[in-house]
Amino acid sequence: MDQADAFRTALKASKHIIVLAGAGLSAASGIPTFRDGGGMWRSLDPASLATPQAFSENPSLVWQFYHYRRTKALEAKPNRAHDVVAKMAVPEYLKSVAPDARSFHLITQNVDRLSLDALQTLLERMSRKRQAASDHVRTRPTRCTGASSTCSALPVPRGGPVQPLPAL
Repeated sequence: MDQADAFRTALKASKHIIVLAGAGLSAASGIPTFRDGGGMWRSLDPASLATPQAFSENPSLVWQFYHYRRTKALEAKPNRAHDVVAKMAVPEYLKSVAPDARSFHLITQNVDRLSLDALQTLLERMSRKRQAASDHVRTRPTRCTGASSTCSALPVPRGGPVQPLPAL
């Protein structure tokens, strides 16, 4: 029995299924992972850019970093792997590959919402009006860090690269 057959056999007998997904799931959709060898941010540690201190020290760099991530996520479309995971979240499909399954959960650190987009598309195709929801931190909303309320309705930047901001 090869690995694929062993996986199918284990899945078919599973009662509680959990899928753990990371950046690799969305890489085929054109969203670069932080650990791959190429890419614009290979010389920077993404975790060090995701802090208030980093923003205070270099707001331009942090804005550019998040704009790049946001743009990539907004341009991306779910790939075949997202579609397969989405099908597993629908009981009718799940029962066809795991007849004894009682539960299915997707746990992901991805903020691109492609898994939710794939599920929403599948449910719409199935003529369902179910709304997929996410409690995960998202890259889409832009928040003002100032005390002023004048920036409360900032639009989501789209398109070309963010220009460096002047030093404060």
